[in-house]
Amino acid sequence: MPVEREQAIWESAGITPLPYAHAMYDVQTDRLLREKGLSRIAADPIGYVGLTFTRVWDFWIGNSFYLANGEGVTHGLQTDAAERGWAVAIYGLFKRLLVVPGFIVVAICSAWVHRKRRRDLLPLYLFPLGLTAGYVPFTVEAGRYALPVLPCLMMLSVALVPHWQAVRSSFAQRHTSPQTRTL
Repeated sequence: MPVEREQAIWESAGITPLPYAHAMYDVQTDRLLREKGLSRIAADPIGYVGLTFTRVWDFWIGNSFYLANGEGVTHGLQTDAAERGWAVAIYGLFKRLLVVPGFIVVAICSAWVHRKRRRDLLPLYLFPLGLTAGYVPFTVEAGRYALPVLPCLMMLSVALVPHWQAVRSSFAQRHTSPQTRTL
């Protein structure tokens, strides 16, 4: 995020930039930020709920500052590539737009297919849901905190493989068997 944009966010929040990097960990600063946060939530609880839902998207997929920085994805991708290299920039875009959403969709499908085993799979369900519920309502977006959840999504996704193979072989059988037609 550009420094000017970050400065504007701090000022709009009524918090001047902290005097040093770790000042947010000071007890007094923590109390001040908590009081300001609670008063804002109390002033607009519906807005806070809406913000929380948008932060779920930000947490898993990425916020508007990830590559765009307000100047478009192409400019953001070029900036990211200049800072971290093209391979990392393209991987980051690919991961945010395809890999993570794909894992989420396949994991949900897998949870549905294996719903009879929900008690056995409960820890795999609770970890991504618990991390999201415990993190998103209380903090700003930082996609790195979603990374520990990816192995759970991968395991849930892999649980769908035997089912997919059965569907695929059934589909292949239909197309290879001779069609009989009755008039």
